Amino acid sequence: MKLFTTRLICLTAILLSSPLSAECLKSDITQVLKDYGYTYSELDDDGDYNFTLSKDGDRIRFWVETDGDISLRKWYMNSNSYNSNDLAQVMRDLKYLAVYLDMDGDIVMAYDYPSWGSCPSNLREIINLFLDLTEAAEEKLR
Repeated sequence: MKLFTTRLICLTAILLSSPLSAECLKSDITQVLKDYGYTYSELDDDGDYNFTLSKDGDRIRFWVETDGDISLRKWYMNSNSYNSNDLAQVMRDLKYLAVYLDMDGDIVMAYDYPSWGSCPSNLREIINLFLDLTEAAEEKLR
């Protein structure tokens, strides 16, 4: 219950926070990543900002569109042969995290944050919420 309450508070803060600017700039995003100790590498430039992030052993993919929409993904090895029904139960329990099997049979954990046309000022909180959700999902899958 405590973890759920913490996530609910974080989600509320994310949704109610004010935008940083109308357009996301790569320099603003990389500054947040540096300020909060994320190690990152930039991926191919397709007009959006694409990164691989790592911190405290977690490694995720992080995409930010110039209008502020954010996508985060983490892959988890499906060593216990979970099926779609097992993953659907994890999604029901965690609500905001999409959990599904990719074409290779690995588990994908996904979170998308729509910004409605402005760059969010709370990138750190969005990333941390995603990491908290993936940690909770991984605990359920152990």
